[in-house]
Amino acid sequence: MSFDFIRRPGFYSGLIAGVLATAVMIALGDLWRAPVVPQMLSDRMTAIIPVETFGQILGFLESWAKPLAFAGIVLGQVIVSGFIGLATENIMRRGTSPWLVLPGLIGAVWLMLGLVMAPLGGLGIFAMDSTAGASNAMLAFFVIAGVFGVAIVTGVFSALERDGVEIDPGRRRFMRWATLGVPAVISVAYLGRFMDGLATRSQPTGLTDTEGELPPAITPLGDFYTVSKNVVDPTVNADNWILVVDGEVETDIGFTYDDILEMESVTQVTTLECISNTVGGEYISNGEWTGVPLRAILERAGVRDGVVDVALHAEDDYSDSITLEKAMSDDVILAYQLNGQQLPDQHGFPLRLVVPGIYGMKHVKWINRIEPVGEVYTGYWQERGWSDEAPVLTMSKIVTPFYQSNVPVGEPTLIGGVAYSGDRGISQVEVSLDSGQTWVDAEVEDALSDSSWVRWSYDWVPEEEHSTWIYARAYEGDGTPQIEEEQSALPDGSTGLHDVVVTAVYMEEDDDDLEDDDAGSA
Repeated sequence: MSFDFIRRPGFYSGLIAGVLATAVMIALGDLWRAPVVPQMLSDRMTAIIPVETFGQILGFLESWAKPLAFAGIVLGQVIVSGFIGLATENIMRRGTSPWLVLPGLIGAVWLMLGLVMAPLGGLGIFAMDSTAGASNAMLAFFVIAGVFGVAIVTGVFSALERDGVEIDPGRRRFMRWATLGVPAVISVAYLGRFMDGLATRSQPTGLTDTEGELPPAITPLGDFYTVSKNVVDPTVNADNWILVVDGEVETDIGFTYDDILEMESVTQVTTLECISNTVGGEYISNGEWTGVPLRAILERAGVRDGVVDVALHAEDDYSDSITLEKAMSDDVILAYQLNGQQLPDQHGFPLRLVVPGIYGMKHVKWINRIEPVGEVYTGYWQERGWSDEAPVLTMSKIVTPFYQSNVPVGEPTLIGGVAYSGDRGISQVEVSLDSGQTWVDAEVEDALSDSSWVRWSYDWVPEEEHSTWIYARAYEGDGTPQIEEEQSALPDGSTGLHDVVVTAVYMEEDDDDLEDDDAGSA
């Protein structure tokens, strides 16, 4: 098989055009919330992949699954663009004017984005079902198609000029201007937004960076875990944001950000854990949330008889639901502060749901609409096989000592961590120093709230050199032990006991310490 086409100017012009078009998609996704084609397709892929396969991929790749899927789709998109550039070159070499090729190429790409890619991504014709709406999507797709078309035709045009094809001077000046202007601006946007999107959308918490210490009772903002389905998260302007309440209500109603701030607020400590958190994983954090009860919002609108679920919709087209019974609980709030500070963008500014006892996927971020409905509402992750009710399963995590670390013989070693059972409380934590054959009680701190994790600790003095597997086991408030049987996260959350192996050794004194001791005795 010959790969001579790789050296053709049309092919590499198409590759460049594909990169630039992707940069424009990402930039417009940030500025206008316009659909980003690779994200649409990756979302669609997660919806059609069998649940078992999806679980295996997630278990293997964890937080890398999304960026790798996105990068793979972008690579495919760029390669296809190369072949489009090759076809464009063949057409122009037959003498077709670039002024005919350019609008034809732009129109074809625009229609393909609106009539093929958007419906394929589940957003309808020209993304009419997206938050951006059809008008914004049509304009965004036109800009993307324009950049793509100009980049390809410019590259091919320049190559033909070098090959001795006669070129009109006016056309030459236009193409050279486009060659200098468009790539420079778009490349900067592409590199910045794309790399940021891949690197920061899902981050585990830094439970502790220092061995021998328990994590802070309240997780600092900088260490609070984040998970997002997006490559480009929405940035919401509170000045023009409106929270709409409609659906099965007596009165459709809207709230501005100031309206929310003026309502009577509540503050509570609630732990968030991602449903995809593995046993001993770090997608868990504890925060102090301030906001308004969801119940107060629903009561103002008036919920009709027959409502089953309350669906929450977000600026990024994400949605999920909780039961009406849960929504009317006093501790379910719409939060606008975290740890006494304005809710950060990555945590859902201006408003996110905090619903104790349920995994983090239900804590919808960037909420812009609340919709009571008369049937069970299937949200984004439920369409992909995850639990609908999603109650937190009891967990315990060993934070210190670190896995495969050395601990000193004859000296105290702190074994400690956190335990969490949603809103059911923790009554006891046990530690095993012999791979689960026998257990001893750890000291458990008082919980900060009914929906907060607890910190626990146990002082251990190894008596001889050996390797030890340390296990932790938590009990709920009523004495129910956590599930010891290992289960993967999909679809209901992971179960099993967390364990670490450490080696007790005789620690040699540092040479500097010995010198200090000698000096002191002299």
